[in-house]
Amino acid sequence: MKSICCSLYLLIIVFCLNIEKAAAQANTALSNLTATSVSQDLIPSADNTRILGSAVKEWKQLYISNAVFMGGSKFISFGNTLSLGITAVGNNALAANTGGFANTGIGFYSLAANTNGNANAAIGTRSLQANTTGSANMAMGYFSLYSNTTGYSNVAIGVRAMLSSSDGHNQIAIGDSALFTTNGGTGYNTAIGSKALYFNTTGALNTAIGSYALIGNTTGANNTSVGYHSLTANTYANFNTAVGGSTLYSNISGDGNSAYGAQAMYYNTEGIYGTAVGLDALKSNTTGNLNTAIGAGSIYTNTTGSFNVALGESALYANSTGGSNTAVGSETLNGNVTQSGNTALGYQAGTNTDNISNATSLGFQSQNTASNQVMLGNTSVTSVVTSAPVYTASDGRFKKDIKTNVPGLEFIKELRPVTYHYDIHGINDHIRPASTGQSKNRETQRQAEAVKTLEENAIAAKEKILFTGFVAQEVEKAANKFNYDFSGVYKPQNEKDLYGLSYSDFVVPLVKAVQELSADNDSKQNQIDSLKAGLQELKDLVNKLVNGQATGSMSISDASLGQNLPNPFTGSTSIDFTIPQNSGRARLEVSDLNGRIIKSVAIGSAGRGNLNIDASGLSSGVYTYTLYVNEKMIGSKQMVVTK
Repeated sequence: MKSICCSLYLLIIVFCLNIEKAAAQANTALSNLTATSVSQDLIPSADNTRILGSAVKEWKQLYISNAVFMGGSKFISFGNTLSLGITAVGNNALAANTGGFANTGIGFYSLAANTNGNANAAIGTRSLQANTTGSANMAMGYFSLYSNTTGYSNVAIGVRAMLSSSDGHNQIAIGDSALFTTNGGTGYNTAIGSKALYFNTTGALNTAIGSYALIGNTTGANNTSVGYHSLTANTYANFNTAVGGSTLYSNISGDGNSAYGAQAMYYNTEGIYGTAVGLDALKSNTTGNLNTAIGAGSIYTNTTGSFNVALGESALYANSTGGSNTAVGSETLNGNVTQSGNTALGYQAGTNTDNISNATSLGFQSQNTASNQVMLGNTSVTSVVTSAPVYTASDGRFKKDIKTNVPGLEFIKELRPVTYHYDIHGINDHIRPASTGQSKNRETQRQAEAVKTLEENAIAAKEKILFTGFVAQEVEKAANKFNYDFSGVYKPQNEKDLYGLSYSDFVVPLVKAVQELSADNDSKQNQIDSLKAGLQELKDLVNKLVNGQATGSMSISDASLGQNLPNPFTGSTSIDFTIPQNSGRARLEVSDLNGRIIKSVAIGSAGRGNLNIDASGLSSGVYTYTLYVNEKMIGSKQMVVTK
């Protein structure tokens, strides 16, 4: 615009100089003058032969009320009889204007076709050249708003800015070829920067700030692009926001994405509803959907994985196809590649998850070692504290295949209680992944060194503690001896995993051992009682003999109880017994190992006898049977029922 104005001023000066130079010759050089005063049209005697003014004799002032023609064409116009406020500078500027008012056209063919359009400003060669009735447009630059005919309220500043738009409205284009192809649509596009929204045709409500921002958009709407080459490839996708150099650079059809930070979501093409905040966040994503990455390099390598959430620098860095992962903290889950359903909270938590899914790591540098696992804290943690009990679901309504086949005392006797110290460095070397070798700046190196110092102090404290427990491999061996699949032993699921013990599970075999000891004690107590009774009878008999009270009849000491046959047995078994003559009541009782009486059979005849016991109603196990005569226990034996 500045160059155009300078040229106009020079033209007027030269014009005035030529007029003044020729003043002395006015009466003789101009064919229609007969007097010395100039009061009529100045017409030279021949075409293109006379000069007004000269380089040394200039006209002082020039007053023009309408227009200046040059080369046979109107060059400068300051108003006409049909409209007001018209300013036209340049060959054919506002040449066709009839009823339009308040228009300004400066430049070759600027607003040349305007007839009734109002309040337009065109500065630059062919700016707003095709405009006829469009109003309130501002065009500045070579071919700016060139094709506009009826569009209104547009602003185009820059060479070829909004060149193709014919009837668009409420659009802003600032920069070389900004909104170059746009044509029609609902408008409300804003493009600032060289070739911003260059190929836009009917897309509306877009904002592009930066060279090549949204350059490829054609019909996409409601997009916001701020930064060099941001949303460059977008064609018809909608509702995307890109802030930063090359953000969402490759996006073509993905809708509803938000990327903030240089190269964030750089390779995204079709992925939808992604959110990336930070340098290179979600950079490699192509078709993955509904991912959220906040932090430089977070979910950097992801291509097709969906439903991931990463908060922290390099969180989920290596993930490519894994989905539904959640990583909170710097470098969390940064080793995950293809696995899904993992959760990590804490600095460098869950980095060892390349082959692990549905795992949760909570705490600074906490590491899962297998799938379907929850890890609380790292290997240096010395206690997990809660103010309430921790329960394991144990609802009988949801248990099946219940069996009472838990080994008790014999299994417990195989265990070896020990004390020990942990080798934490050894554990860490075993479970942690190899270093990724990612370069770090000086500040992050200092932070890493501080973290290493903190970790070493914690390890030193943990390795000093003397622990009491079992060795998992030894417990496994003891369980195998009894063919017992003991849930208290956790076996490694992969080469990185560790053996573990659930000490709460030891309660069950311990209870079984106590029950067995109790039954054994009851049996022994019965035997002791029987021995006591026999001893008492012997004492009584001795006393009678001493006192001359003995008779020739059979005494209670002559009673006996035989072992059942067969034993073990299924169905029924036979028991021999002897009942003394002249004895009172006699009975045989059968009880389980808990002392509960199962059967009681009265014996009515004295002498030797045999009793048949039907065990069809009894479950498999060990039972005790006892003979009582005159309420004194004669003997007790065990029988084994099998099915």
